[in-house]
Amino acid sequence: MSQEQAISQATLRKRRQRQSEAEKYAAMDIKTVSVQLSSNERKQLEEVRHFHGGYDVNECVATLIRRAYQTMQETKANIEPCQFCGEIWPNTCDKKFKGRGECFLTHKKRELAL
Repeated sequence: MSQEQAISQATLRKRRQRQSEAEKYAAMDIKTVSVQLSSNERKQLEEVRHFHGGYDVNECVATLIRRAYQTMQETKANIEPCQFCGEIWPNTCDKKFKGRGECFLTHKKRELAL
């Protein structure tokens, strides 16, 4: 087998592999999302990955999202209605009463920020 034939077969094999992966991800409704990270954030991500057992980037980010979501759900379950308008966050009075002492947006919203 010549070098050109070997390259051609390798190219075809890789193309079939990519197609198979694309079909698998489509069937599982997995989409690619890209993020922009500073060099410091990339270093932190690497440290987090290795500290927790060598996750790959996809596994690590997905796990962090799931944990943040679980924490958010627990927090949402404990949020009391606004003393002023009676709404429960994130349903609010659209800042009509922001600044008033009883308004949720005046005091509690900052506690929920990431």
